Amino acid sequence: MFGVENRQANTLLDLIEANVDGNAVVYTDGWRAYTDLGNRGYEPRVVLHDVGFGRGLATTNGIESCWSQVKRLSDYYQGIQVRGEFAREQIQDYVNHGVWLRHVGYGNMLEALTEIVNYHYNLN
Repeated sequence: MFGVENRQANTLLDLIEANVDGNAVVYTDGWRAYTDLGNRGYEPRVVLHDVGFGRGLATTNGIESCWSQVKRLSDYYQGIQVRGEFAREQIQDYVNHGVWLRHVGYGNMLEALTEIVNYHYNLN
């Protein structure tokens, strides 16, 4: 989960191609920028929010929950405190913190960090 420069199709689709396996099923909301996913080899599943947040595997509940946690962190820190060139970094810090909490919860953070380092450096 990371910030993007804009929500235009070419920006989003290029980021998806750079970060998601080409044979993946991709769950999105109805944002028109995602309409070309099928032509790029992905199996798109669209969840229309005006109908609900999906059912079964075709759902955006996971990402909506994660984003909600990130927004709560922003509220906890009383919004974005920095303006200008460093504001984007602060937003990304909130996103990273939220993803970390979602992955680790409030459990043993040292154990979780060790697991991530071992995975990243193939130490297992």
